[in-house]
Amino acid sequence: MADLAALIVNYNSGDLARGCHASAMAEAERLGLELETCVVDNDSPDPGQEEHLAALEAAGAHVIRHTSNAGYAAGMNMAARRTTAPVLLISNPDLVIPEGSLAPLLELAKRPEAGAVAPYTSIDPLNRIRLPMNRLPDLADHWSQVASNFSPAWHRRFLRMRAREALSYWSLVEPTPLAMLSGSFLVMRRGVFEAVGGFDDGYPLYYEDADLFRRIGEAGYQCLLDPRTFVQHLYSRSVVAGDRADAMERYLVGQRRYYRRFYGAWGNASYRLSCGVMKLRDGRALPGQGAPVEDLGRSKDAVTLPVPLDEPCLLEICQDPAFFLAGGYIHDGGPWTPAPAVWDALHMEMPFFVRCLDLSTYEAVGLWTFTRAAE
Repeated sequence: MADLAALIVNYNSGDLARGCHASAMAEAERLGLELETCVVDNDSPDPGQEEHLAALEAAGAHVIRHTSNAGYAAGMNMAARRTTAPVLLISNPDLVIPEGSLAPLLELAKRPEAGAVAPYTSIDPLNRIRLPMNRLPDLADHWSQVASNFSPAWHRRFLRMRAREALSYWSLVEPTPLAMLSGSFLVMRRGVFEAVGGFDDGYPLYYEDADLFRRIGEAGYQCLLDPRTFVQHLYSRSVVAGDRADAMERYLVGQRRYYRRFYGAWGNASYRLSCGVMKLRDGRALPGQGAPVEDLGRSKDAVTLPVPLDEPCLLEICQDPAFFLAGGYIHDGGPWTPAPAVWDALHMEMPFFVRCLDLSTYEAVGLWTFTRAAE
């Protein structure tokens, strides 16, 4: 029997899945572990995927070619059933495991209280731009975000709260129990996964991880973040490869299912009301940030941000000008130019937004936008 099972669900991301599998294999070999990998392809429409699936099989992975896009949750459950190892590595295809990152997670997962274990995730191989903490969704936070779409004052208050929370999260040094982890990369004992019923197949995409973490907590286990290690998330590349409109539709289905499941009829009614309220925002400008936006233009070379502070500050980077979900970096102050590896990680030819926060007030003192041009 293998020691570790890597589970990957693919949809038009075969090249990324190959990289993920290769990094998992390299880590397993370094640790002297036998790895079995199962890749479930959710009926990828891109005919070029077959080349990648065949390469995965040649590299030792078992590939299941599903005849429909059953969703991430169903694909993961299918992969789990196909494998037998006592420890599961649940991963998006767009993840790379740096050398030495897997061992601490496997050790932490042995704790009897550990239900799921995850590392920090970063968009770059230097672990500079870390992705934010995932909050277990609840209706209060949901409505707070809805209000942020209409009121600039509430929006700034909401972002200050999120920034304080993110900084506290990024400052952890020891394994810490959290209500929710990032579902993009997890280590779980098979016994825990099966005890809580695995993923819920009813989620077509998104919110299946929130559902899983909620059930892990209800079963008496802990969701543990290990800040001593990280994985690189090749941010948004797997979504770009697919159909964004279809992904958003599936997101809304999953969101509605989550609130109906855990908050009952009242929660479902509240969620449906919030959707009606959000329709009123169609065509309206997003709330301001409290700082003017400086457009640095389009560039294939790393831009330099004229950060106005000479002391440590928080830089947040996002593709969303509202900054509802932003990566972050603690900067020493003064002008900031992304390191080459960080700039390369901003691979998409689309606008990025960066804001500088004064750590004494968590107010934005600088806001820039730029477009990372293709080579």
